[in-house]
Amino acid sequence: MWDSVQILCKEQSDGSLTVEVIVCHPDWEEAKTVAAIHSRPQDDGTATPGLKCDLRASGPDELQRAGGA
Repeated sequence: MWDSVQILCKEQSDGSLTVEVIVCHPDWEEAKTVAAIHSRPQDDGTATPGLKCDLRASGPDELQRAGGA
């Protein structure tokens, strides 16, 4: 179905962790992010969930890569 799948794991400057699932296909101009999961260590001890999940498919004009998230 997809030509290539990349899983990127990054530590952000605030100490949170981000995992992105990116798919690539030769017919597409750019890769698409199909999932992004962000940890929220700053919300520890609150009722806020410790993970934020984004499962929307996106392209270059939609969800931005997590590099600055």
